[in-house]
Amino acid sequence: MNKQVLQTSVMFAVLFGATLTNASAQESPGLEGPWIANVTVHNCDTGDVIRTVRELAMFGHDGSFTQAGATITGSANPRSSGIGAWRHATGNTYNATFQFLGLTSSGTFFNMALGTRVITLQDDHWTSQDKLSFYDVTGNLLGTVCSSVAATRAPLP
Repeated sequence: MNKQVLQTSVMFAVLFGATLTNASAQESPGLEGPWIANVTVHNCDTGDVIRTVRELAMFGHDGSFTQAGATITGSANPRSSGIGAWRHATGNTYNATFQFLGLTSSGTFFNMALGTRVITLQDDHWTSQDKLSFYDVTGNLLGTVCSSVAATRAPLP
């Protein structure tokens, strides 16, 4: 009888703890969900601004990352949407990797961009420093740029 009471008590404690964890996760979604970002692409060495981009980003609960961007100012940057992955690093820091295709003005393949992003989350905002490397169709490095990003959580229903 005592063993059964103990097992039942442990089961209730575990369920109660899981309920509290689930409730707190719903209150604070962390990085998961949709974001609107302003990206300033710049020369890594000189800091000279190359372009500014508006980006829509989605961080999935499964660690998937999708994004799309469009040039606002500076040289045009026709591109595909991007795909990647993200994970929690420590505290309010996250890491993401992503890739997208650079396109010619007629929409054909120009290059492959591979990016890394180190994100610092603060409530419904995050900032990051990115590094993007561009490769041609045979895998030769064409060049590298850096970017600074400031994002705000997209409105939720």
